[in-house]
Amino acid sequence: MNITLYNGDDESCRAIISEFIQKKSFCLSGYKQMSQEGNDLTIIDELIEILDKNNAYNKYPILKLHAFSALHYKYYYLDARYWSEEDIKERIGFILDLEHSLGKKTDAFYCGITNDLDIRMQQHQEEDFTIVNNKVYAWICPTAQIAVEIENWADKSVGFDIGKTHNKGNDGKDDSFIVYLLKQSNLVAKE
Repeated sequence: MNITLYNGDDESCRAIISEFIQKKSFCLSGYKQMSQEGNDLTIIDELIEILDKNNAYNKYPILKLHAFSALHYKYYYLDARYWSEEDIKERIGFILDLEHSLGKKTDAFYCGITNDLDIRMQQHQEEDFTIVNNKVYAWICPTAQIAVEIENWADKSVGFDIGKTHNKGNDGKDDSFIVYLLKQSNLVAKE
């Protein structure tokens, strides 16, 4: 039975596997967490090794960046494309309560928007600060405008650091649907 259950050879076994995955995937007040945990990271290690051996970084820099990010960052994505702006703000407040240390100011947290989380994390690590525990929470918003509004709310109402801003947020583009939150330390160079 264990082998059959593992393979999901019949409908009832597939239902049990599906139920297990759903229960395992839902945590933190019932919101689904999609992270790198559970992926076979040895494949990513092999990819980086192949790029190293063939000196192919110049040819595939984005591939290496995404592979590196999968190994080093703990992303907690939430697909919030069907959520209201208020629901996303409430979730950010929940994460703040979960991660906030007594005595720490909310400006120890950085909130931003982007269209590529891996690239943005590399920019932060190289130019701005170290990410505490390499942990990053991210919400895929319904629109870029909602992402900008949430970032502005995070700055003005909550007191998060949002960096030097431009008209569409720090790294905002027309397709920047991702709002992210992290705890920062060891500032590298901050304007």
